[in-house]
Amino acid sequence: MEEQEQKTGKCFHCGGFKRFYTKESTYFDPCKIGYCLKQDKLVNAQDSCVKWHKICKKSRQKQIATRILKELLLKISAIKQILEEAQNEEIIIKENDYVN
Repeated sequence: MEEQEQKTGKCFHCGGFKRFYTKESTYFDPCKIGYCLKQDKLVNAQDSCVKWHKICKKSRQKQIATRILKELLLKISAIKQILEEAQNEEIIIKENDYVN
């Protein structure tokens, strides 16, 4: 009973919770599970425990900014690859035109 009284917040609001994501075609979809650094095990995002601790607002903002930058980097990398492939195709076409 005492353990349940000490439970305060949901895991997804805990500073020790690291959510898992699945990669979709254009974005990352958050999973309902993640890894608890405090308990050293997989947990449901809606669970709670006695080791729960609040996320610092600045730390949370930094996590969000980092996630967004990673997503943008993936998109930019995909665009870069498309442009490089198009450029390589143009070079091959021009070389074939010189040969003929």
